[in-house]
Amino acid sequence: MEVDDDATQEVVMDRIEAYADAFDYDGAVWWCERLFASAPTLPNLLRLVQVHLRAHRPARAYGILSTYQASPDDPVALDRKRRFALATACFQLGKLTEAEKCLSETIPSYYAAASSIDADQVPGGANGLYLLGRICLKQNRRTHALTYFARCVEVDRLHWSAYAQMCQMGAAHPNACRIDPVQPGQPREPIQQQQQPSLPSPAALGFRTPQSNPPRTSQFLSQMADEFEETPLSKPPPTRRSRASRLDCAITPGPPRPALVLPGSRTPRRSERLSFSSVADSTDQALGERVAGRGERLRRSTRQEKTQARAPGRPATARVAPGETPDRPLDMSEPFATATSLPQVVANATEGYRLLCAYQCQEAIDTFMRLPECHFNTSWVLAQVGRAYFELNKYQKSIDMFEAACRVDPCLTSGLEVYSTALWQLKREVQLSFLAQRAVECDRLSPSAWLAVGNCFSLQKEHDTALKFFQRAIQLDPSCAYAYTLSAHEYIANEDFDKAVAGFRNAIRIDEQHYNAWYGLGAIYYRQEKFDVAAYHFRRAIKINPRNSVLECYLGMVLHANKQYDEALHHLQRSCDLEPANLLPRFQKANVFFSMEDYDAAMEELQYLADVAPREASVHFLMGKISKKRGQLGGALMHFLTCLDLDPKDRNLVKSAIDKLHSSSPDLDDPSDDDEF
Repeated sequence: MEVDDDATQEVVMDRIEAYADAFDYDGAVWWCERLFASAPTLPNLLRLVQVHLRAHRPARAYGILSTYQASPDDPVALDRKRRFALATACFQLGKLTEAEKCLSETIPSYYAAASSIDADQVPGGANGLYLLGRICLKQNRRTHALTYFARCVEVDRLHWSAYAQMCQMGAAHPNACRIDPVQPGQPREPIQQQQQPSLPSPAALGFRTPQSNPPRTSQFLSQMADEFEETPLSKPPPTRRSRASRLDCAITPGPPRPALVLPGSRTPRRSERLSFSSVADSTDQALGERVAGRGERLRRSTRQEKTQARAPGRPATARVAPGETPDRPLDMSEPFATATSLPQVVANATEGYRLLCAYQCQEAIDTFMRLPECHFNTSWVLAQVGRAYFELNKYQKSIDMFEAACRVDPCLTSGLEVYSTALWQLKREVQLSFLAQRAVECDRLSPSAWLAVGNCFSLQKEHDTALKFFQRAIQLDPSCAYAYTLSAHEYIANEDFDKAVAGFRNAIRIDEQHYNAWYGLGAIYYRQEKFDVAAYHFRRAIKINPRNSVLECYLGMVLHANKQYDEALHHLQRSCDLEPANLLPRFQKANVFFSMEDYDAAMEELQYLADVAPREASVHFLMGKISKKRGQLGGALMHFLTCLDLDPKDRNLVKSAIDKLHSSSPDLDDPSDDDEF
């Protein structure tokens, strides 16, 4: 009889596995219930729970496990699997405290520090450490989270998800994720976390930050069999963490055709994204694009919103024709790597991702280029290269990379927030509309898809409608920092600054590395003339992304407004050094020199700008003011008339300046004239 029972059980287990492999989870659950009813053992219970977790039914898994009465006779290994499954279900349901308790109860008390925990004592081993790190991250306990992630990678050097989280938090070790000859159980040297110097906390300076209410959790795949989990960039539905919001986004778009921003001019609007378009991107580009930061979109703040997709003479970037294999951009002439060994591929891929998260974008691109062609032409690598070009403000190249990634993976949703923002920057209405429709058709439960839809309506200036879709993305994934940032920029467009501040603060609460939110707060405080507070937020953003020219430029503008001229010149010069083709920092330097009454230096900067952007009215207006200060009334009149020809909309201001030429009134030197202009 026993033999018959064992044989029957084996047949049922084969059926369960067959149905699960065929994604028929209802059939697998039905047979698991029959098996557990016939033999109510812990292994059979775990089979049933595992199927529910794989079918994204954490509530049913939690209900089954919470009613199970643990027995002292249960094998230790099976009991830890039960605890790990229960912790996974709790994590998915947002029961973070209970999830942590399930995992930590088996850890002996003599492990005072998480860095010394024996992975064998944690349910799930390395995967349990990773889950503990995610729990701490959800609770804004970043130090503990980093410790658990680092310990996870020490135990399992191939744990990509933990390594990716460390990269996103800015603390990944370059050699953390490697494939090498060391045996799985062989001890390794511990990985030292890179500590970043910390600035004073906002609370210490009197800045209010939102309470750390843990957001709803994203879906987490069951790891019952110590499987290698998917990267956080592509999690299964129903709720997906769009960490693009953390790279970052981060993420920094800039506008296509700039109009010069004068000191003190209106703060970046919703669409203002953190990036300047360089002259290389548009040969007839004007002095500076709007800076501001829609999420990643720090555009320059100007009244003008004209944009040019591609100016005549702009070099074309490589595109992949339909049906062709995606290739690298034309300007990348070096050959693909010939070495195809898995250790080298992993080393290059992980190092490229680490550099990208550290905003060393050109180095990241160069590292990804060393991958063999078969690996480079995968959707994940192409999307990362697209992100890197996006951070470099090379929006057309970024779009080309994402287009290639979508040809490889037509229903790709990870990274669409960056792709759609790049299209937003270049005002590609048709492409953005098509992308948004395709994304929603592919995955209606993806936050990135709804962010793309929101960007589409934002481009049409339908800010209230865009807000609805951004809120939908937040509903799907409350831990999506980028969704809060984009919503905040829409509130700025509607002149609702209180809600905008709350949105940026929520983004920072979720992800302290989300520099776009720091930028957004700085831009609002700059507009409100709270220069010290604005400078603090811009410095925080620069600390996260020290290679961003727009951030340096805005900090220089704030310091100029605060009459800290020498420091302002330092940051504006650094902005010029970071992006020599960007003209806005040069104009701001001229403004600083004008305030310092160093007219020769100011005129030198303006003359260069007049040669490069001869149709920029703001340059001629400031040159006219300097000529008037020098007593060169004829030259001043010529510059004012040129300004009037180039920008008739400000004729009243220019005519007022002309009328004051022969008067001794100091009104012409009022900086507010620049703001009005």
